[in-house]
Amino acid sequence: MRSAIVVGLLLAACSAPPAELPPGAQVRGLLGDTFYPPPVAEGQRETLEQQLLEARARWIAAPDDADALIWYGRRLGYLGRFVEAVELFTEGIQRHPDDARMWRFRGHRFITLRQFERAVADLTRASQLIAGRPDEVEPSGTPNAAGIDLDTLHENIWYHLALARFLLGDFEGALADWERCRGTVRNDDGRAMCAYWIASAAGRAASAAASKGAMERAAALLAQQSAALRDIRPDMDIVEYHGYHRLALAWAGRLPPDELVRQQRVEDQDGVDFATVGFGVGHWHLCRGETEVARKLFEEVCRGKSWHAFGHIAAEVELARMRAAR
Repeated sequence: MRSAIVVGLLLAACSAPPAELPPGAQVRGLLGDTFYPPPVAEGQRETLEQQLLEARARWIAAPDDADALIWYGRRLGYLGRFVEAVELFTEGIQRHPDDARMWRFRGHRFITLRQFERAVADLTRASQLIAGRPDEVEPSGTPNAAGIDLDTLHENIWYHLALARFLLGDFEGALADWERCRGTVRNDDGRAMCAYWIASAAGRAASAAASKGAMERAAALLAQQSAALRDIRPDMDIVEYHGYHRLALAWAGRLPPDELVRQQRVEDQDGVDFATVGFGVGHWHLCRGETEVARKLFEEVCRGKSWHAFGHIAAEVELARMRAAR
């Protein structure tokens, strides 16, 4: 009972406004670390700062232009100025309350700032606003090597809503939303991404059901997991989401998970991709009851610099739960 109360308090704290932070700090992590804007890749800062200045100038010249505000907020995020981005998207919601994009982007940044309940509220509102409306491509502000825009507005709303639910421990809710996300994707990157997260959420929900003796429900969830992974192949046309593709292959039994982590350590142990893969493999072990293996991987992820990465945030959540349960 004590551990359940502590975990509840932890998750409630994720919905509260941030406590006062030192100048320049963005958020205090769930393990007590104070985080500042993450490092920008070498050679990119000057370009990103110039793009931010241009975006700001466009918005100041036309403060009621929704596109101008969105790009200003996104550019703030690319430089790690997440608190300012939230403040700007809040103004965007006041000016354009029926524009789902404002709620989508603020919800995303609430996840970054560990305010998961607020993220769920924003992204739920975004999902209501897109109901019955045609989807649209969401242009990338950080183009991939192929220069292709992979994602859509609907896809990103369902993806981030599912992620926020997952971080709060609502694994079945997350599973349902990632299934909705899968229905919007238009390419193999999106298919691999959704298959991985569906497998993760279904695996965790199945573990929870089995622990309660609900074996029929656990079996149904594992069948849903298998269905999501059925069409995941090594030869998929992946442009950008290579980490998610490899994790989906690992969940499907076509790649050794621990070898995937070793490979990613060599490629970039401090980057976003390692946070993604490290958490994903740690969670794979956790779903199999291998708690200590999972803990070590989560701790390794949290020693990295990419505190804004979803894998890092998810690893923090799991470590905080583990500490509360002691």
